[in-house]
Amino acid sequence: MGLEIRDVAKDNVMYPAQFGSAAEAEENAAESSVPYPPFPPGKVGSYSYHGLEPRFLYGMVELEEEEEEPEKEEKKPPPSLLSNLFGSTAAVAPDTTTLAKKTRRQMVKVMHHKINQDRGHVVRPYGSHDRTALFAVYDGHGAKGELLAEYTMQALNDKLQLHPSYPPYPRDSTTPTPTTTPNDNDDSQTIPDTASEEMSTALRETISAIDREIRKTAHLESKCSGSTACVAVLRNDTLWVANVGDSRAVLGRRNERTVEGSTGSSSNGEESNSSGGASGGGLCAIDLSTDQNANDPRERDRILAAGGFITFPDDKTLSPRVWLDQRCTMVGLAMSRSIGDHALESVGVMAEPVVEMYRVEKGDEFLILASDGVWEFISSEEAVQIIDKCFHRGLGADRACEELVRASKQRWKEKEGDYRDDITAIVVRLDTLWDDEVTTGVGAEK
Repeated sequence: MGLEIRDVAKDNVMYPAQFGSAAEAEENAAESSVPYPPFPPGKVGSYSYHGLEPRFLYGMVELEEEEEEPEKEEKKPPPSLLSNLFGSTAAVAPDTTTLAKKTRRQMVKVMHHKINQDRGHVVRPYGSHDRTALFAVYDGHGAKGELLAEYTMQALNDKLQLHPSYPPYPRDSTTPTPTTTPNDNDDSQTIPDTASEEMSTALRETISAIDREIRKTAHLESKCSGSTACVAVLRNDTLWVANVGDSRAVLGRRNERTVEGSTGSSSNGEESNSSGGASGGGLCAIDLSTDQNANDPRERDRILAAGGFITFPDDKTLSPRVWLDQRCTMVGLAMSRSIGDHALESVGVMAEPVVEMYRVEKGDEFLILASDGVWEFISSEEAVQIIDKCFHRGLGADRACEELVRASKQRWKEKEGDYRDDITAIVVRLDTLWDDEVTTGVGAEK
């Protein structure tokens, strides 16, 4: 079962306010065409908000000043019955004095709700087992960005679990150790190294294959349209994150050990980026993915070696852009990896994701997946603090996710005024996600 975030013209909350146990939900779903959510809203929440952009149109504008029309020579009406009877036409003479407003044609700014090109989904069970879940956010851009993001979302959901390297869930594994109290001396739930590599291979090859399919799909116009993909697969306490573009996955961690400069292991042989250090109460933000643009030295070198051109804006908060030509007039993409954007393939822009694997440990409280509508003006650390404060107020993941999106929306208004990008986020409570669950639950492998 799964829920998806699609094009909306207003706030989109994926989950209903309440639902009961899995058994009750399954029974209710059988009687209704509306599917029940894959997780309770207190554990997993998602929220999306459309972008906003001004448009300028020509229109007739009314001026404030008023002036009298010039008096016209009064024409007496023809004799009437009244005038014949009483010798006066005062009662029937028309009033020829009117007021007229000045108007002129000029440019008028009109606020326009842009199509939401973001997509996202939460799928569980994934790969036929209840303790495997798929979470992902896609940020489309370009003329057909929403169609390309939609295609990627559907294709990934269908194809990843069918990839030859996708590791099946061990059939002899029952009642895994909850992620809230991992036993460091018990390796029974540790995913074998071969399975870790297999999942990483499946993610890389599936996303690359989807990009090749998109190239052959004419109506997606993939030369100048594309999408990011930030994908997380969680199996028990093992988490894989595959990233293409500048959407981001962030872990909220609270523990006693030093977290400054901590890193996760990468299936690509690279270290993951850790943003920030400990904050209030030992809480810190750990970036599980790296924004793929020319600010990253490795990405910058790769683009330049392929013959691309890069411009860096004066405003350091903005991303550098990748161009086809030396005059920097062709395309101008704000990321170095993308699904689609095939016009820039010759200068190094590619769809191969960076895949990293993590073991969820005690103190890893929640996961955030979000499009750059969140990250443009809100740092990973601030996002983690927003979510943490919501949890301390007794709110669930759904309300915390909504609060993060609303904070992002307000920040866009303060910084950019009339313009706002699409904003999409998913929040997952890792510390309680599998509580009160059993492997033989809804959708579990028998």
